[in-house]
Amino acid sequence: MSGGRVILGVGGGWLREETEALGTRFETRWKAATRNRRGDPRAWTQPEPSYQGELVKFPAVRCDPKPIQKNGPPILLGARGPKAIERVVRTYDGWVPIRAGPRALSAMSMRFGKLQRART
Repeated sequence: MSGGRVILGVGGGWLREETEALGTRFETRWKAATRNRRGDPRAWTQPEPSYQGELVKFPAVRCDPKPIQKNGPPILLGARGPKAIERVVRTYDGWVPIRAGPRALSAMSMRFGKLQRART
């Protein structure tokens, strides 16, 4: 419908009650988020994928329409805190700063540049 112009924004969650209401233990939310992001994009590449893992389980489901982009749309992480930029560089396609003022954005931006250079 969008002609391939979809970008997803995700986060790990900061509110324990909200995280646990959605079926994820608060203590393992980042492990689950990383697993979900790094795992092969079954729902985007298979007709009726299923999966049974430690943190993620789902029966055979249909997920249509499939994305136009190879391996699905870009996924940006909305996060702040000491591990935010490292998570972005290691696992995601980009960063959405969350409630950060100019000073914090500048500091995180410098860290992001250093990590990007180290990654290549």
